Amino acid sequence: MTLHNYLIHLVLEENFPDTLSVHDIDNLIAAIDLSKPEGVRNKAMMETLYSCGLRVSELISLKLSNVHFEIGFVKVIGKGDKERLVPIGSVAIKHIRSTSMRSVVI
Repeated sequence: MTLHNYLIHLVLEENFPDTLSVHDIDNLIAAIDLSKPEGVRNKAMMETLYSCGLRVSELISLKLSNVHFEIGFVKVIGKGDKERLVPIGSVAIKHIRSTSMRSVVI
């Protein structure tokens, strides 16, 4: 099932969930097509969202310079321009590094 089809499946359920289950998140991540540059980028984004518990708005404003690979933290600017340090998982770090090495901008 593609990522697009899986998202449509979730939306069409009777009640759209307030939160996704671990199973749903695993399915979303598994549906990403890594053979395409945007798939590599999407995987890094999904892993970061899940790993850090970020809001989408926080993710899209995240700068690579705010990812502190060496200490495993991300500086996030949230609501009201408040900054906080959030731990980031090793899988997300791996995918961010992979994406930044490919210089994917879509």
